[in-house]
Amino acid sequence: MAVNDSAHPEFARTAQDVEGELASRRPSSSDSFHGGRGGVGNVVHSTDSDLVRLRHEEEERDRLAAEVAKPAPIDHAKIDYRGWADRGKDFLKEKMKGGK
Repeated sequence: MAVNDSAHPEFARTAQDVEGELASRRPSSSDSFHGGRGGVGNVVHSTDSDLVRLRHEEEERDRLAAEVAKPAPIDHAKIDYRGWADRGKDFLKEKMKGGK
């Protein structure tokens, strides 16, 4: 690790790319990205049409996912909403009719 010269801090900043020409020329993250293993050799630069196409594909996936996530409609005519006591009484009445 290099020792910084306290008399000349601008040299340390230049060496670390904190300020200066190289730091201002960095590409934004929206137009390029690194893919795969390695580093600078695997930079992919996207065009505007690629970005628009990817955005539309993502919106379509989100729309389809929201459609699939919707619950199925409930048929309330088939559901007995009475309490357990009322259902038990009806059950016993049916048993009593059948046994006589």
